[in-house]
Amino acid sequence: MSRRESFLVRVWLQEDATDVRLRGEVEHVRTGQRRRFAGEAELVHILNTWLQADLEEEKEEVHP
Repeated sequence: MSRRESFLVRVWLQEDATDVRLRGEVEHVRTGQRRRFAGEAELVHILNTWLQADLEEEKEEVHP
């Protein structure tokens, strides 16, 4: 089973006195949900969470 999803990702660098950090916002295009993230690991976690939820939703549609 394969399904494609689209995400809009906005990223920027945030500087403080000691370092520079990646920040951003990701939007799930189909649902309109938006989440802010602080770093690559958090972005990947958000995407995985949404994709898993989509997969579960798809399974429920096939097997109510």
